[in-house]
Amino acid sequence: MAVVWRNSTREIYNKNIYAFPSQFDLKKKLGIKQSEFLFDVSVGLYKSFESKKFEGSKKVLPIHFQAHSIWQIESEFAENTREIAIDFSKLLAGNADYALMVAPSGKEETDYYMKEIKNMLEWNDTLSGKILYFLILPHPRDWVNKEGKWNNGGKWYLYKWKKNKWEKVPEGKGYWKLKR
Repeated sequence: MAVVWRNSTREIYNKNIYAFPSQFDLKKKLGIKQSEFLFDVSVGLYKSFESKKFEGSKKVLPIHFQAHSIWQIESEFAENTREIAIDFSKLLAGNADYALMVAPSGKEETDYYMKEIKNMLEWNDTLSGKILYFLILPHPRDWVNKEGKWNNGGKWYLYKWKKNKWEKVPEGKGYWKLKR
């Protein structure tokens, strides 16, 4: 699916597919007041139906809901396996076609947290077609050097769960490219 960023609504190609959160104009447009919808970021097809605000009301308003989840994204920068596992559990419980976990690189081993999370996948039988990614990047505190200058964000690594193991997704043409 090609992502097309439009104006400030950040709508994705299809006009009824939206990404949560932090879209104040989208919140106003759809009447959605929360900043998060179950996940840090939830991309899905939204539909609506007309309903009275409350029983006996004459005012009819649209109620928007996510009819199909496409992407569910969680991020956790606590350098704590337990906190990362809690957020990762949300992705396993979710029903999106695609899921992405974003976590910091370990202090000694870059992929430390991802290796720990693998235990959860070995016992999980609910993936059934879900395409699962894990993005490892430096902790945000390391994005700026001691002089307060941008440190180029460090090295990022993207992995995909395939055949019961994490496989590194090559960076470059035809795959993914980090634009800085």
